[in-house]
Amino acid sequence: MSVLVFDQGDADYLRWIADHPRGYVINTKRLPHQAVCMLHRADCPHIKSLRNADAQGSFTEHGWIKLCSMDLRALITELPRRKTAPLINVTHCKACNVLRQEIVIERHALQPPPHEVNTITLTIDALEQDPLARAQCIERHGAHCAVCNLDMGMRYGQLGEGFIEVHHQYRSTAPWMPEDGDPVRDLVPVCPNCHAMLHRGRELPLTVQELKRAMQRVVARRNDMLEY
Repeated sequence: MSVLVFDQGDADYLRWIADHPRGYVINTKRLPHQAVCMLHRADCPHIKSLRNADAQGSFTEHGWIKLCSMDLRALITELPRRKTAPLINVTHCKACNVLRQEIVIERHALQPPPHEVNTITLTIDALEQDPLARAQCIERHGAHCAVCNLDMGMRYGQLGEGFIEVHHQYRSTAPWMPEDGDPVRDLVPVCPNCHAMLHRGRELPLTVQELKRAMQRVVARRNDMLEY
């Protein structure tokens, strides 16, 4: 699905949202380095009416532009092509509530690895690095590690608030992935340390439960040593 950018065209933008009420709109600052973005449904009252009746052109002709599409994933994918900021936060509108979770796009995470890796790793990384899939996973499961229960905000304060990686739980050595992947079902939030341990030295990653049991065995051995 294509993404339309409305810049210097209020009439065309208002016509589009009237014709596509179930579409999606990202309201964002015009300049590439300005990473302020908010996601709305096209029928959201906040992006189809002016608060100031005298502010003609306020939709797309001043400091803001609108990115519109019927495909939410295509809309999110388009953002890093138009924004140069290293970190793009797409906040959610509380009125239309498309997602209750902020979508975070970290530019460095979108870059391919500097060395050759096999097809399985590339495919898994593509899903794990999908900003929309990540947001949907966190919206369902929360932003704490499913293995060690670490909350990055509790450890690093505001800097770590809401940050977590996601791990694709699909277990197969086949060089392809299922086409009906579900972020809520197939992804799980994990901290960077546990994510590395799930994959370390393995073609087929550990499950969350397997890594939990490995950690529990270490704790049990430590406790046994303390008793002597």
